[in-house]
Amino acid sequence: MPVITVSQSCFDVDVNSGEVYPVDSYDVCFEGNPPFARCFMPADSLRTGCSVVALPGGGYGGLVFRQGGYDWASFFNKKGIALFVLHYRFPEGDCRRPIADVRKMFDLIKRNALEWRCDTAQMGIMGFSAGGHLAAVMATHPEFGVLPGFQVLFYPVITMDEAYTDKGSRERFLGMHPSPETVDFYSCEKQVDKTTPPAILLLGGQDGVVSSLNALNYYKALLEKGVPAALHAYPSYWHGWGLHDGFPYVEDACHSLSVWLDECILKS
Repeated sequence: MPVITVSQSCFDVDVNSGEVYPVDSYDVCFEGNPPFARCFMPADSLRTGCSVVALPGGGYGGLVFRQGGYDWASFFNKKGIALFVLHYRFPEGDCRRPIADVRKMFDLIKRNALEWRCDTAQMGIMGFSAGGHLAAVMATHPEFGVLPGFQVLFYPVITMDEAYTDKGSRERFLGMHPSPETVDFYSCEKQVDKTTPPAILLLGGQDGVVSSLNALNYYKALLEKGVPAALHAYPSYWHGWGLHDGFPYVEDACHSLSVWLDECILKS
């Protein structure tokens, strides 16, 4: 399990009020209700101004916030990138709830940009599984008030097309009987345009939970619109691998992500 080092500043923040709470333990979370975020700041000597809002997966009915968030703190902080792991609300019949939480998180970072030393022009979004869908929704719908500078998507749900979406994620996000127009609107592969931010997608090519067609069709749509994108598909059925050392390609995934951040994001 990653350890919060002395060089890291770590705190929880209530996304609604902006009130900050100290973190005494990796395993103890803010006791209020979502939305809240755990914030991991890099050492002053490493800060680049870049930040990432992480959206854990869990099928819109749970949050795997360690694998899809906390465990990545060391990786990003060593690169001088601040990491904000958002505990967003579940849709519970209203998909605007998690969308609003992401917008509030980005607004909070902007309001605290000077104190937190975040460059508002280098704010990215990262999502895992269903959190990848929420990240892609924000990246393809600027009308929701957020246009991230870049997107990092791990084994994401992308589409709401029942032919190859994750059924549980779709039902919890849109309900049981969404209109065809609503399905298309939240199918991110159909919403890409030239303003969509650069993306890197990492997944198991034979993912046994979320069809790899989600990521592949999104990648295709990005290329067709001229959006810079990278795709890393590993020969594995594993879903939700994160930084698990049992996943045989985890080192390659971390290296690929690191190089992409260096060359495509931090150099810009």
